Amino acid sequence: MRIVTPARSIPPLLALAALAACDRGTPADPPPAAPPAARPVATAPHPGDYTLYRAVATDLAARGRLGLADHLTESWEGGATAPRPIFDAAQCVPLDILPEERLGAREAALQQAAARAARLEHELQRAGYDRAVYAAPLDAFERAAAAPGADLDALADAFARAAEPRRRARQPDRPPIVYEGGCGAGESDVPFAISPADGEARLIRVFSFAVCAKRRTDPWDATRCPGWIGVRDGGRLPLSGTYAVQVRWPDGRGWRGDVTAQGFDETEDPAPIRLTAPPR
Repeated sequence: MRIVTPARSIPPLLALAALAACDRGTPADPPPAAPPAARPVATAPHPGDYTLYRAVATDLAARGRLGLADHLTESWEGGATAPRPIFDAAQCVPLDILPEERLGAREAALQQAAARAARLEHELQRAGYDRAVYAAPLDAFERAAAAPGADLDALADAFARAAEPRRRARQPDRPPIVYEGGCGAGESDVPFAISPADGEARLIRVFSFAVCAKRRTDPWDATRCPGWIGVRDGGRLPLSGTYAVQVRWPDGRGWRGDVTAQGFDETEDPAPIRLTAPPR
């Protein structure tokens, strides 16, 4: 478990299968056309607050605050005698989302869909893939992922199957886009050391914090922004990702900032998160 304390201020599968099937050949050069309009955050009529969640996730991904993993990795699959570079569309690091028991299964699913789409898009851009390789498969992923009961892992697999023929046709020099999955990352019960010990800390996942801010609700107000969880000295919380933190002591002192807990290993006893009152 690696604990990082940064600066104080918080500053339908069918559609995807069809895309894969019709992209098996090398596409012809398109006729000259006017430059396309900028792509909106969401290109389909999504239910609920999906568009808002997508905007939040896109911003967090751009700032490296969405639990980003390096999707460019190596594979030994298929009897390879040496590792080959790949882009794995699986999500190996737990996403920084409010647990569904505190949010409701439907809204939690929409946030997960938005976060996975945003992270895929950001990582594909960062890895140098052309938008023409992944734009249509990603749009189909989002349309299907926002539907009730969507299986996001199966959709990520279908996304890779749809994007890979486009990659072979347009960017054969880039690593294959595949879905391997099989990660063991998860949350770990992290202890808290608060000094003085009579202080009380509250934490909220940065995704939930950013959603409140986007809705123009004071994200530091635990009575209006859902998702804050309290903990005292010696207590433990299951954590993975980045959290906004505020601590208050009976003498009036307080502290606000954020902490990141990631790199979970079941064999390790996580180091405590230490929160100390500022000088009087």
